[in-house]
Amino acid sequence: LKRNILDREFEEIHPIYEKYLKEGKKIDKKIFVTAYEISPLWHLKIQEAFQRFTENAVSKTINLPETANVDTVKEIFLTAIEANLKGVTIYRDKSRPKQTLNFCNINPEKEC
Repeated sequence: LKRNILDREFEEIHPIYEKYLKEGKKIDKKIFVTAYEISPLWHLKIQEAFQRFTENAVSKTINLPETANVDTVKEIFLTAIEANLKGVTIYRDKSRPKQTLNFCNINPEKEC
């Protein structure tokens, strides 16, 4: 994961994931998933479960691939409204020339 903050780029690797890599352990794709691998509706279910026990609003950004279309965004917001969710935002990958988070393939030959 690459994060851009104040025109500086930081690369982040989850410490347990990094430990698995160093030890040569198999990476279980069921445990180590990215925001893009979780469907938007499951993002909403997670927010709904958390918000149920929170008095204030819970903010949740749903990261969408650059291929996401208007119908997908519409479905997300209508579902959020039906569930009385507050603070739902979406971000479509590569919708801005500079973005805070970049999903990077582990393949070093590919550029972010």
